Amino acid sequence: MAKAANRHSGSYTFGIFLIIFGILLLLDQMDIMDFGDFIRTFWPLILVYFGVKMIFFPRERRGAPDMPVAELVEEAAGEPEAETEAEIRLVESRVLGDIRRQIRTKTFAGGRFSVTFGDVDIDAKEMGIQSGQRTLYLSCTMGDIRLRLPENLPCLVRASCTAGELNIWDIHSSGLFIQRSYKMQDFDTATTRLIVVAKVVFGDINIW
Repeated sequence: MAKAANRHSGSYTFGIFLIIFGILLLLDQMDIMDFGDFIRTFWPLILVYFGVKMIFFPRERRGAPDMPVAELVEEAAGEPEAETEAEIRLVESRVLGDIRRQIRTKTFAGGRFSVTFGDVDIDAKEMGIQSGQRTLYLSCTMGDIRLRLPENLPCLVRASCTAGELNIWDIHSSGLFIQRSYKMQDFDTATTRLIVVAKVVFGDINIW
């Protein structure tokens, strides 16, 4: 009974959150308030809420144990562009805190970096790929994504943001529900190339 009550309580909380979120979006569309400025000003309160909930209302730990923060995953055979978890070479995720990494390997086989509350800052200007197509996934719920790419590596960037700003080389956009793509001229004919998929809910994406 207690577990059922907890599930219902969580459903009510999430439902209330969706209602408030929808009202804020409606007010933004009616030019009554700026939703982006509101989120940037008051998002620390969400951190306080989750912090209090984790301390005073801890969940029971169920299922498999937590994965380590950084994990190396063996690359599987098959097409390099196939989006399967086994092909992702560098994997790191955090709930709270920033991920700041330099990728200097010349045999990059793909990767995934994700943060719930914090920034993702990846310096990949010295990264290399031996051959084929590789994919780098970056995701952030609340925070910013910054990615510096190699100068001579053909890239295709797909970026999306619920509320914030996108800066991808010479593409600049801000507002709500933004989706942009940037493809280098030699990407389609390149035998060695990189796809970047970057997603942020509340925050900015900067790729150059």
